Amino acid sequence: MNLERKQLEDQEKQRGFTLLEFMVSIGFMALLAGLISGSTFLSIRTGTEAGAVADVAVETATTTRWLVRDVHRAETTNIVDLAPAVTTASFSWDDGGPVTCTFSLVGSQFIRDCGGPQVAIGKLISNLTFVRSGNLITANYQIVPPRAVDRTQTVDLNIALGGG
Repeated sequence: MNLERKQLEDQEKQRGFTLLEFMVSIGFMALLAGLISGSTFLSIRTGTEAGAVADVAVETATTTRWLVRDVHRAETTNIVDLAPAVTTASFSWDDGGPVTCTFSLVGSQFIRDCGGPQVAIGKLISNLTFVRSGNLITANYQIVPPRAVDRTQTVDLNIALGGG
């Protein structure tokens, strides 16, 4: 009798999981998977947004530096005072000889051409326009980061012609 009772006890111990225990385990694993995937997607999204902000910052710094430098040096421009906006602008000055720099948009590249090789001072640009009011030049354009188009930034620069 003792042997039969021991065998019955051993069988009960080796019985395995009940359906309830199995369902609780599956629910717990699903909860963990949801938390892990959610944090992974959040991390990817945060990285994309940080990259877009960095793209906008770099583009703004580069384009602003060249525009401000050249417009401040300029003595003349082809932009007509109080005329409608133009998409290409030239600025001229004397630097031991005549210098003319033209700014334009080719595709999504903001091009600076001073008679030598053309230089792309911005690569994520759209909707470039220039307006003149007296000695004030207003340059307006958008920076469109490819990783997050919803982070498009509009840049409005007001620069004094010959101001520096």
